[in-house]
Amino acid sequence: MTSATKSSTEPTSAAAGKQFFLGVDVGGTNIKIGLVDQRGQTLGTASIATHATQPAQQAIDRSADACRRIAQEAGVAW
Repeated sequence: MTSATKSSTEPTSAAAGKQFFLGVDVGGTNIKIGLVDQRGQTLGTASIATHATQPAQQAIDRSADACRRIAQEAGVAW
């Protein structure tokens, strides 16, 4: 497949060998997530509701889903 036909959600070869970092800030109202590259350039962000009255595992699962989505949208292999 040539790069012209790749989906924007597929990891690119440009991401190979680079370092990426996810930051997760868990607050009482919102969970904020950011993905940056090794230069500190922001590649994606998300904000999801904490739903503090629900079990913690639900917040963890939703946070993990948001992290995967941000990485996929940025073309970073998960």
